Amino acid sequence: MTYQISLEVFEGPLDLLLHLIRKNKLDIYDIPISMITDQYLEYIEAMKELDIDVASEFVVTASTLLAIKARMLLPKHDEFDDEEEIDPRLELVQRLLEYQQYKSVVDVFKDMETKSSRIYTKPVDEELVQRLSEQVNPLENISFDQLTDLFMDVLERIPEEEEVHEIARKSLTIGDVMKSVALELSQKKEMYFKEVLPLRLTRYELVIYFLAILELIRKETMIVRQAENFGPIKLIYIEER
Repeated sequence: MTYQISLEVFEGPLDLLLHLIRKNKLDIYDIPISMITDQYLEYIEAMKELDIDVASEFVVTASTLLAIKARMLLPKHDEFDDEEEIDPRLELVQRLLEYQQYKSVVDVFKDMETKSSRIYTKPVDEELVQRLSEQVNPLENISFDQLTDLFMDVLERIPEEEEVHEIARKSLTIGDVMKSVALELSQKKEMYFKEVLPLRLTRYELVIYFLAILELIRKETMIVRQAENFGPIKLIYIEER
């Protein structure tokens, strides 16, 4: 009867040592070096029996473990009892801790790679990107604060309305103003903001005009330009394409 023996594959000797520590539920800061060395050597011998090439770093680490084991078996002399003796396992523990930290980072990256491999992205539409990059910014060099200041400036010039007044049943709408402004601007091509506004406006009607102009800008019927800081704002008609 034949049977097969399979060995786990480890990335290196430190990977194997960490596996043995976890398998035996050991404290990495207090490794029973004799037991770990014996199990490590058993793994090396199993590799040789299966005719598996043993990498040089596995052999070097085996020598290091044997040296540590030998140092820990040496008897302590009384004259050195008062001095703090350096634990021969210390360097090995530091290397294992560094490798353990490295492994945790690698595992995170592997998990990210696995998740990203399940995500499929649509190819970039270069023509669409080109078209979007060529679009004119209707509010180039004009900030929201500047538009607000303009509105407040015009608003301050309108006299205060009486507290009690009659509201006409047929009121001004944003749609009506958009049509009239767009028509006038299409004929003149360029107009300053103040030229668009009628001479006599109530505060309510001014708000309607301001919202209508913003909507025309949003619909790319016009663009807004300002030649200099705090200068007059000009509305420029955009020809239909």
